[in-house]
Amino acid sequence: MKAVKRLTIALLFLVSAVFATNMTVDKSHSSIGFEIRHMMISTVGGKFNDFDGKVQIDLDSKVIKAASAVIEAKSIDTANDRRDNHLRDPDFFEVDKYPHITFEMTGYQANGSKGKMSGNLTIKSVTKEVVLDTTVTGVISDRGTTRAGIELRGAISREDFGLTYNRALEFGGVAIGDEVKLVINLQAISQ
Repeated sequence: MKAVKRLTIALLFLVSAVFATNMTVDKSHSSIGFEIRHMMISTVGGKFNDFDGKVQIDLDSKVIKAASAVIEAKSIDTANDRRDNHLRDPDFFEVDKYPHITFEMTGYQANGSKGKMSGNLTIKSVTKEVVLDTTVTGVISDRGTTRAGIELRGAISREDFGLTYNRALEFGGVAIGDEVKLVINLQAISQ
């Protein structure tokens, strides 16, 4: 009985994968951004300029079957060269030792075009599960190419990933918040 149940689950997974389309992230129409509190009074944003990603999606149901990404940590960009160089050094990302940030989807709970994507995020060799609110914003065909828009939002604790640098402020509090909001907009194209 257990063998039949396992076989049925495996067949369902295989059938769902057959109806999914393999896509790559179009970097020129995508962004991987973040926001964090600064001096506890304002929010500073940034992004990563160099990344690769793959998505497997059922275009009819808009259900994401698989997703993965590799981000070049040194491509961090907060529109301030001094800050960016500090973020690349051992106080933060230590990009010479840990050049990549990776994400691998482990599950997806769909609710129409929206869903919750869970996956393993690895920063500085620390892997933690994260959950991202996900919206498939549209699917189109243009000149023989299928494109899908995907928005992902969530939050992580930077300290959970070993990004613990901070400094105390003379009036109390710290210079940098712990919570990092993730704001990711992807356009994926069929392979």
